[in-house]
Amino acid sequence: MAYDNICRYLTTEYASTFASWLLNIDTSSIALLPTELKLDPITQLDDLSEALLDFSSEADLVSWLQSHQ
Repeated sequence: MAYDNICRYLTTEYASTFASWLLNIDTSSIALLPTELKLDPITQLDDLSEALLDFSSEADLVSWLQSHQ
């Protein structure tokens, strides 16, 4: 989880610089919304990997995916 915290810190404190480095373009004309930076897909993957052990059908997976959008 340390990686998540580092990425969150960089995107929060240095959003424009981080985006410029990541995309390799000039981001001065792009507006970054804080809500776009707070997505945490790594945590969602961890949750899904744990939930997969309890699924007994494809419907369980579909239901989980719908409830975690």
